[in-house]
Amino acid sequence: MKIEPMFVPSDQEFLEELGVQPEPIDEYGGRVLRFVNADRGEALQLTYDLMEQIVAYRWWVDGVLVADVVRDAVTDLRIVGMSRTSVEARYGVPDYHGVLVIDIHPRVIVTDQVLRGSAS
Repeated sequence: MKIEPMFVPSDQEFLEELGVQPEPIDEYGGRVLRFVNADRGEALQLTYDLMEQIVAYRWWVDGVLVADVVRDAVTDLRIVGMSRTSVEARYGVPDYHGVLVIDIHPRVIVTDQVLRGSAS
């Protein structure tokens, strides 16, 4: 089974489009982005690892962890949305694929669609 290499925007693209600088967590391409929506009491930590092809997020509301999710076999992580405030991760292997979309501003909204069958 072959998994395609993971595409990720550059650190500069994250900074320009989302206003945050990815922080390195290892020398192999692991990065973390931290977002805070103070007026809504939300915090989001988005981590990605190029070697492991993983995207993970942790989401807090008023200091309470409400989601801690990991998606593997990620092939594409991109910045999307009309106002460029969302991150989309496409993941999958043969007969299993999905799309994780995280809207960051003005509030965090997560959509995770997992499908069986070939990606179209």
